[in-house]
Amino acid sequence: MKDNKINTLSCSEKSNEFRRKELDLAYCQAMEDIKNKKLKVQSAEEHLEELKRGL
Repeated sequence: MKDNKINTLSCSEKSNEFRRKELDLAYCQAMEDIKNKKLKVQSAEEHLEELKRGL
């Protein structure tokens, strides 16, 4: 029977693997947005104000 690596990982290791995959996906999505010029330039203050308006 073939050993399945994911089944031998502890919960902590699985969580870390999941986080790494989430970060990889977020990076890929960000690079795709940049490539497609789907972005905006704003200061941190402007960004915070935008977030507050969204609440």
